[in-house]
Formats: sequence, C-alpha cells, structure tokens
Amino acid sequence: MSVLAAPAVAPAPMTARAPYAPRATVVVLGRRIPAFQLFGILGWISAIGLACWLTGRQGWPLWVTGLLAALSIVTFVVLVAAVKLLTGEENIVYYHHEIAVAAISTLTLWLLGRPVLPYLDAVFMGLGLFLAWGRLGCFMVGCCHGRPCSWGVCYGPEHARAGFSRHLVGVRLFPIQLVEALIVAATVAAGAILIQRDVAPGTALAVYSIVYGLARFGLELFRGDVARPYWRGASEAQWTSFVILAALLALSGPGHVPGRGWLLAAVLAMAVVLAVGWATDTPRRRQLRPRHVAEIARLLEATAGAADVHVGQTSLGLRISGNTVRDGERTLDMFAFSENDQSLDERTARRLARVIARLRRAPTDGELTRGRPGVYHVVVAPAGR
Repeated sequence: MSVLAAPAVAPAPMTARAPYAPRATVVVLGRRIPAFQLFGILGWISAIGLACWLTGRQGWPLWVTGLLAALSIVTFVVLVAAVKLLTGEENIVYYHHEIAVAAISTLTLWLLGRPVLPYLDAVFMGLGLFLAWGRLGCFMVGCCHGRPCSWGVCYGPEHARAGFSRHLVGVRLFPIQLVEALIVAATVAAGAILIQRDVAPGTALAVYSIVYGLARFGLELFRGDVARPYWRGASEAQWTSFVILAALLALSGPGHVPGRGWLLAAVLAMAVVLAVGWATDTPRRRQLRPRHVAEIARLLEATAGAADVHVGQTSLGLRISGNTVRDGERTLDMFAFSENDQSLDERTARRLARVIARLRRAPTDGELTRGRPGVYHVVVAPAGR
C-alpha cells in the first residue's frame, strides 16, 4: 500500500509555551531581506576579510588572495546554477562547494607558481567563517534543521512559504544549525591562531578538516531535513567526511599536509562506525530517518480533526491508523501502529510513540499501551487544541 496522501490541513497553532520561532526575513534600512541571503552576504564579506588579513599578516601578496576569493565566488555561483539546471531545484551543499573551491584554488596556485598550503590555510579559514554565518542563516529560515525534539525551535507558516517542510510547522526541532555554527566558529578561531604562530603550512587546513569532518559526521545523526541521501547506513555527508579525511591522509607526510597521526585516527574511527552502520542497516533503523519520519507525519496529518478512522502505510511497512476524539474539554489524537509482519517490539514502539507525540506538537510523549501482539496504541493531546 502506498503512503496515504495527507489533505491540506492547517498546522496546529503554536501556543505561548512554544519555543523561540526565528524570522525568515529581516528588515534592514526599511527593506525586508531574506535572512539566509543577508547572512550569506555577511559570510562572504567576513570570509574574504579574514583570508586577506591572514595572508597579509604573513607577508603574502594580497592580489593572490583577492583572485582566489573572486574565483571562489564564481565557483559558488556556477555550482549553484548547474545544480538548479540539472535538478530543477536550488540545493546548496557545503561539502560540494568546499571541494570545488579547494580544487580551483589549488589549480590556480599551481599555475601561478605560488605555494599551495599557506594560501589553502587562509582559504579554508575563510570557508569555515562563511559556513558559520551560513548556518545562522539556515537557523533563521529553517533549512538544514534538526530532528523533532522535546525542546527546541519552531518554524511557522512564513517559513513554509519559503520552502520549509509543512509537516514540521509548529514542531519543536533541535537547533542543530547553531551547534554546527559554534563548532565551526571555534575551529576557525583556533586555525587563525595557529597561522599567526607560524606553524607548519597546512596545519590549519588539517585541523579544520579533522575537527569539522568528525563534527559533521556526528551532527548528521541529529539532522532532520528529508533531502538527505543515505547509502549503506550512512548519509552522503558522513561518507564525504570520510573520503575527504582519507584523501588528506593519503597526501599527508613530509612536505605535504601535516597531522598524519591525527588524520589516521580520525579515518580509522570513521571507518569503524561506517562498517557497523553498514552491517546493521535494517528497515527497523531506517524508521527514524528523516524521510520516513516525513511519511509518518503525513499519515498523522490525515487524521487531524477526523471522527472516522484513517488507515495508511509507509514505505517501510509501518501501518498507522488514527482518529480524533473529544474527552471533555480536551481534543485527543488516538493512533494505532504496527508492522506488516507484526514483529514490532516495545522498545521500537516507544521510540515511534515519542516521534508521533512530537510531530503532533504534544507537550508530553503521550500514553502508550499494547494491544494485540505487535500492535501498539498511543494517545496524545496536541498543543493548541
């Protein structure tokens, strides 16, 4: 059975207890500007300024840094346009741009006969600062968001009109963008200090790549946006983190990228996690991934305000039925869920019940009870109803 399509249902309104809701647009000098665009501009300005300051302090020609900055902007614009032309959608993936900028910068420096690693140190510090600003923009508009959580931020209809997932309007989401922005900003600060202390060229590049690679590898577990390709139990970004660090490890050694020991440790740690994820990549684990959670959300929305029982099934065989009832002054959502082979265990059922409660914007995890073998029932009281 295919996923039951949800009718157009207005999301539950946020109450006074709802957490902070960022604004998708900001007013600057009387003009309303998309927050993501504003933070992107601030990111480019600060990134170029930092790169020029770092290379200038080292006595390197600023015209080379300016050329690399210009080429980075052109690379960014061309890559965004190419992706939109090929897919029909604007999709900005940081790692894609990092790899492209690194490749273009390396080729340019080689053609100019300039030392590669000292300039790449500055380029990557600039990229990191741009990313930190960019994640603040993501936080404001709701892209690259976290998973449903018992506490966090809420996004509203304003964000949905700008492209935010409608099934998550009013749902508390873990502010993973802010966590990433803090980690990246701290790493850039540490890298800039290292450059000022005249450490071996490439050290700042290695530190940034290792710290961000490991951080991004772990942060992927908390990302909740549906446009996340997975393969063999890991997301695209996790595989990319592994490949980048493995490539740096292959290039490490005397006269090349420093930090061979740390790179080796990071690559081995990632390899172990990827191997375990590959071996344990089961449909049960996939039930809590963002794409499947979105399917669950659409099934839940189909029951909102309905007196009759609605039944549907997700692509992983999770059957959900539910309806809305009145209990005195309260409006309650009642759901039953099971798997096709009736093998749903209580531990997984509790996790699914928690997800259901959060997707229905309930202040608590709901009341879970067991029905016949493999079937569980949960009752939630959505906020604002």
